This record gives sequence, C-alpha cells and structure tokens, in this order.
Amino acid sequence: MVLPLKDAESDDVSLGFGYDAEGDDFKVVRIVWLKNKRNLGMCVGCVEVYSVNSDSWTTIDPGFEFSGLWNDSNVIVNGNPYWIVKVDGNNVLICFDVSKLVFKIVLDLSTIDYNKFVELNGSLGVLVFTRRNKERIAYVDAWVFDEGEQIWTKSCSVGPIEVKMDMVLRCLKDGRVLGKRPNGQLIVFNSEPKCVKSIFNVGRNFEIYDYTASMAYIEGMEKVTLRKRRH
Repeated sequence: MVLPLKDAESDDVSLGFGYDAEGDDFKVVRIVWLKNKRNLGMCVGCVEVYSVNSDSWTTIDPGFEFSGLWNDSNVIVNGNPYWIVKVDGNNVLICFDVSKLVFKIVLDLSTIDYNKFVELNGSLGVLVFTRRNKERIAYVDAWVFDEGEQIWTKSCSVGPIEVKMDMVLRCLKDGRVLGKRPNGQLIVFNSEPKCVKSIFNVGRNFEIYDYTASMAYIEGMEKVTLRKRRH
C-alpha cells in the first residue's frame, strides 16, 4: 500500500472506509484538518482518496467548506462513509460517495433529536434512547431515514430495559441492542423474549466496528483452507 505524503501543516486527520460497488474497489477517505483561527475549530484542508485497485492516492476538491466535530467516520451505509460536521455554523450530516468521489449534505441536524447514527438493513438509521438516569437507559427507538423522500420511519422500539445500561452501541439486524453497562461489561439485550446476554468487559477506551461478511479478495490476503466438520 502506498502511504500518503505527510502534510507539514496538518493538525489532525480523519479516516473513512468505503466500498465502490460500481468499480468493485475498496477505498480509504482521508480528510486533513487545519486549525481555523477565526473560531478555534478545525476546517478541512484537503481530501485524499486511496484506491485499492490502483494502489494510489487522489486529491479531490471537497466541493464546500466544512469543519470537523469528531475525527472518525460516524457510520458507513451502502459502502459510503458519513461524518457529522459543521457547515455555516450548523451541525450537519455529510456523506462521501466513493463511486462519484463527491461529498453531499444529507441532513441538517439542528431540527432533529439524535443520539447515535447507525446502518439499519442498508439504510441510514438513528438510535434515540430515553434515560431514567445517567446509568440507565429505559427505551431505545430505531428510526430509518429515506434520503429520497427526506422522511423518518420508526423501525422498532426496544424496552423497557431492566438492567443498568449507560451506553447504546449498535442496533443489530434482528432487533437486538448491543450496549455497555457502567462496569464496562458489553451486553446484548433482546426485547422479545426479554433477556440479557453478557459478552465481555471492555476498558475505558474501546471502539466498535461493523463487520459484513464478504467474498472479496484483496492482494496480500492469505488464503484459508476450509476444514471438514467432524461428526
């Protein structure tokens, strides 16, 4: 893999990962942030896109000015990474189309109540949760966004959650909720029937990534030999 040139003036970097279905190509999006002296925030300096097929980086014009709120990509939907940024002083959700190599504004976040953006069955979704207190989330509602019609539809509601859970991490495809307890234990909550399964403990600093099974092969991968099951 060819590494990008080091930016002498860069103050921070944000990475996003995507899959170009049209070109059958995996891509890495690299946003270089510069300090904005006017409002002490971070504004986009340049955007670079790495193509696995060509093993090269391309510098592109972002198309409009925006500043960063969080460094990481917030969610990936249909192979396209999303970020929460500021545009003209407003919090908005933007998407990078990895096929067309362009950014677009998806949502103005000043008019909606959101807690966490997720991917739900191939669509952009949001998890909205109701808290009883700092250590307990009572209900989790999953909403799906239709980008064409610009409308939200409630997909499912999970709860009441009877165990202490201070963080919602994911809403799984079968309606279960992946969350974290105050003691650092990851749990999976199933609303019907109501049951909680403990997974393992995590430290203060951890990240959760979505995984999608794929038959795609990237040069350098090691081939795996399947073994027959013993009966």
